[in-house]
Amino acid sequence: MNMEKLGYVAAFALLVVCHIVACGWAFSVLWGWFVVPMFGLPVLTIPAAAGLLLVASFLVDDPPEKTSVADFNDLVIRAAGKLAGKCVVGVVLGWVILQFI
Repeated sequence: MNMEKLGYVAAFALLVVCHIVACGWAFSVLWGWFVVPMFGLPVLTIPAAAGLLLVASFLVDDPPEKTSVADFNDLVIRAAGKLAGKCVVGVVLGWVILQFI
């Protein structure tokens, strides 16, 4: 395997790990803000939240996006931006909603 392909594999693996941690963090925060006070359920750790999200992903059909990105670097940057946007925007919107409860 040449070094360029090894770099692609490493970037993909790092992106997957960051995605799992970021989504687990966002879900655990939102769970703590909304589910724990309303239903008295226990607080979720990040690994537990990531596990619940994994289970939920099997229940929801998420068709793959059609993309015309020719460059792997562009694809990684777009995926990282989507990941950060989803998690950060979710927590920010959750915080705004929390202010009205």
